[in-house]
Amino acid sequence: MLAAWWWVFSVITIASYSSKLISSITVRFSSPAITSMLQMVETRPMLWTYQANSAMEELFKYSEPNSMFGKVGGLHLERDGLLVFSFKGGVQAVLQDGLAYIEVKDR
Repeated sequence: MLAAWWWVFSVITIASYSSKLISSITVRFSSPAITSMLQMVETRPMLWTYQANSAMEELFKYSEPNSMFGKVGGLHLERDGLLVFSFKGGVQAVLQDGLAYIEVKDR
């Protein structure tokens, strides 16, 4: 009985170890490229857009240049043509140009 229990325990242990080994080899565990808006602004792994003639544009445009909001708007002062004029334009910018679209969601 003891030998049978030992074989069952060994088979379960070996099976769980080998499945964990296979999953660690085949599945990559990586952190997301961007975890916050501040990280996106400081590292600029991708460009971003937001809707023109909106409250967000006013916030980003008239904030202090060293603040996070000022840095978000600073990109659009450096490069013209990145702003979109509608939600559909933002979706197209994401799909076609690879931009990140920033939008405030109403609650």
